[in-house]
Amino acid sequence: MIASDLASHLAIEHALEAFDAWVWDLSRWGQPVQATAACTSAQLALSAWLAYDGADASDWHGGRSTSKVADLLRLHIAEPEIHDGVALRSATERLAEELELMCAYVDEASGPALVCDRRERALAAARSIHSGGRATLWTPAMVPALDDATEYRARIAAGPSLETVDCCRMAVYAIGEPDGHSVVAAAIRQAIERRFISDSGPA
Repeated sequence: MIASDLASHLAIEHALEAFDAWVWDLSRWGQPVQATAACTSAQLALSAWLAYDGADASDWHGGRSTSKVADLLRLHIAEPEIHDGVALRSATERLAEELELMCAYVDEASGPALVCDRRERALAAARSIHSGGRATLWTPAMVPALDDATEYRARIAAGPSLETVDCCRMAVYAIGEPDGHSVVAAAIRQAIERRFISDSGPA
């Protein structure tokens, strides 16, 4: 039963080096579980995005799509049955365009180390939220046809693993805490338990 297997995986304690693998292995329980992890991580990253108030904020930090995608992901977690995929897809596509400009700006920007760190963490937050949108929107139809049938099946089975891992990893960096991976893992654990385990009955 999904509850017992998933609960065992969530209970695993791990160091930072094993965090990506722990997130990747959520693919064993399918895209809804992965999307829950991604949406949750994106919400944690949002605070780093909103907190940026550097003197250059108006030069690169003014896009509205980051917060819009984060809001839609929050609604998806709260009420997945009425998830508005059309609105999320549109906002995620706009955010992808804005990210190109933001990345170019941050790559060239300079300043004191503390300012650069805060700027890079804000960018990581936007990247986390974008990957959260992509993970939530993922369907098997998005996997391109391949001549290698085995690889094709493997990509389908992995679901949005790349997007989910990137979302969670960027959230860890964005929040900027020494034990950031533990903070993100704990939030993922709580969200998945609430959605997929708490109401599932005995395993």
